[in-house]
Parts: sequence; C-alpha cells; structure tokens
Amino acid sequence: MTGVSVLRFPCLDSTNAEARRRLAQGRAPGFAVVAAEQTSGRGRQGRTWISQRDCGIYLTLTQQACQELAEQGFVSIVAGVAVGEWLERYGVLVGLKWPNDLRVNGRKVGGILCERQGEHLIIGVGINWSAAPEGLDQATTCILTEVGEPCSREQAQAELIEVLHEALVQWRVEGSMDFAQRWWRLAEKQRSYVYEGTQVQPEGLSDRGELIVRSEDGRVSSISCGELEEAPG
Repeated sequence: MTGVSVLRFPCLDSTNAEARRRLAQGRAPGFAVVAAEQTSGRGRQGRTWISQRDCGIYLTLTQQACQELAEQGFVSIVAGVAVGEWLERYGVLVGLKWPNDLRVNGRKVGGILCERQGEHLIIGVGINWSAAPEGLDQATTCILTEVGEPCSREQAQAELIEVLHEALVQWRVEGSMDFAQRWWRLAEKQRSYVYEGTQVQPEGLSDRGELIVRSEDGRVSSISCGELEEAPG
C-alpha cells in the first residue's frame, strides 16, 4: 500500500477544487480526494466533465513537486500510462489520445486533468465506470459496456490511487524516456487528426511529452500545446 490518506465525499463541486482548498488551508500534499459525484467536474480548457452519482470514478491525487516533477505537461503522460496500463489488466483496450484522453475504439472513457498550485501538483482522473454521459460532442463509453464490471468502484479507486502514486515515484527515479515509450505503446497510432488546420499523423512522443507528428506533405514537427481534432472521414 502507498500510505496515501484518502478523503472521501458523497458530493463535491470537483475533486481537484477540493484538493486546492485543502492545500491552501495548509494540508501537506500526498493525500487523495475521492467523490461519488461532482457538480462542477472539469476537463482541459475549462470543459465540463459530467460526473453522475455512483456512475464514475472521480479522484485527485496531490504530490509535492520536485525537479523531476516540475514539468506539469509530462505529469499527464505519466498519469495516462498508469491509468491505461491499469485498465489493460482488466481487458480494457485503451487508446491514449494526446495529451490526456483515455479512449476505447475512439470513444472517450476517461480523462486526466493535471494542475499546479505553487509547489504542489494536483492530478485529477475521471473514468466512466458504469454509465457514460450522452448528448456530448464526442462519442463516449464506459467500463461496464466494454468489459462488464471487473471490480467494485471502491476497489478501483484504491487501485488507481496506488498505481498513480507508484508511477510518479518510478518517474522520479527512472526519468521520462521509459514513460514516453510506454505512452506510445498505448497511443492511438492509426488515427489521423487535425492540428491548427493541418491534418497530421502521430509518429511518436518525445521525452518532454511533445507529440511528434507528420503532416500530409511529409514534414515532421512536435506539438507541445493545443488540441487535436478528429480528422474527417
């Protein structure tokens, strides 16, 4: 076991927001926040993360930043590897869409939101467990639909906190290259995307967390920020 203390709530605005409040009040990092429901769950760029009661996994792990953890962008890569490999244990064939989407056959099953507050890292994970939100601008799915319910939500929460904590410890010791390679193994390699109006094909991931892409004219470049959209067709 990791020794991470876990704060559990029936309902929160967001687990990341509660983690921020606790840190601001002076609580030392190294704790996790778990909620059965979120009323204001968030994804990247302020998007709403629909968090129905008892239908998903909504948790946040806090960590003290250090030199190895200074690059917030790569924390999403480490977390994506940890969650993706954990889901593989249960037969979920996850595809990682840069930088932080967890997908199954192009349908979103989860996401990661990493933030920083001073010298503290806040790592939020949301997974559609027993139901998927409908009526969104992208296809969604849930673990129950894909493989049945492999374990209880409570067990899943505990295991996720453990694998996230262990992955961050491993990253501190071993560095980024191994995680970049593991992320690429899980990546959606066969899909094409549009980035800033140009259709691109993923080619790899750098040890800084940049997505390496090839455009239709053969040019290779790196993407460090922004959004990838699904290519038409």
